[in-house]
Amino acid sequence: MIVNCTLGMTGEYKVEKLRGSTVTFESDWFPNIITDNGLDLWATSSAKFAEGFVGTGNATPQKSDISLANYLAADTSNYGATKSIDTNEYCMYLQKAFEFNEGVATGNISELGVGPANNNFFSRALVRDADGSPTTISVLADEKLRFYYRLRINQPLNDFVAQVDGYSTTLRAANADVAASWSDGMDGQPLFGSQQSPLSSATMATDGVIADVNNPPTGNRFYVTSATTDSYVPGSHVLSGTLLWDTSEGNGTLSAFQFVIYGMGTWQFSISPAITKGFTQRLSIGVRIRWAREGEL
Repeated sequence: MIVNCTLGMTGEYKVEKLRGSTVTFESDWFPNIITDNGLDLWATSSAKFAEGFVGTGNATPQKSDISLANYLAADTSNYGATKSIDTNEYCMYLQKAFEFNEGVATGNISELGVGPANNNFFSRALVRDADGSPTTISVLADEKLRFYYRLRINQPLNDFVAQVDGYSTTLRAANADVAASWSDGMDGQPLFGSQQSPLSSATMATDGVIADVNNPPTGNRFYVTSATTDSYVPGSHVLSGTLLWDTSEGNGTLSAFQFVIYGMGTWQFSISPAITKGFTQRLSIGVRIRWAREGEL
């Protein structure tokens, strides 16, 4: 049995110029391209937002980009990083800032990017004005440049309903208003819950029912014996894994489940008819999550 869910993501940039600690220019937020390489980095790298890059090129960003058109400078200082959940819009944010000291990014800046390294980009964008048109920002030798990258992932409010191996399954988000269940792992490498000790006890089966998106399933809890992550296939943008309840765990009537994917949320699903597991039996359930640029799923 394999249950499936999906996530959509988008990103944007904002640029500032500073003299000393005084901001002398601030742009509006403007959109990015999350690259195909970036979608792979989501599954394979814990350093996908490690560096910020600026350049002077003006080539239109493409999904296939891995670098700037005309590289100028990089910053690895991670001036600031925040992770949060918007409980009104049901989305999670990761925001990082990169600051270039005087003389480092001098010139006419027209493009930005983030990633683990040059030629290994997660995202790229052209600098844009208030009307959304490409523009340049002139940075003098006595000015600093700071830019922010903000990634947004929408938390699904819809149910994922399917027939799987003769069972009716309904999968939905869980604990959607809890940062530890969703946004805290956004800058890490996604793994299934039991491989991250702070979240290991959140992967479980119950004899109850699934709840609304802000709560876990009801009922008595039977914690997972193991949760293993399969090897990622480049270009698939899919993470899969297996939840296992060994002979000594989860014995009884099981009708609802919860699992954690570190950095990709906490999820719950129901199974009908319920599964009755005995002391001589093992229960294995496959879980698969797919991600894409918002609007492409």
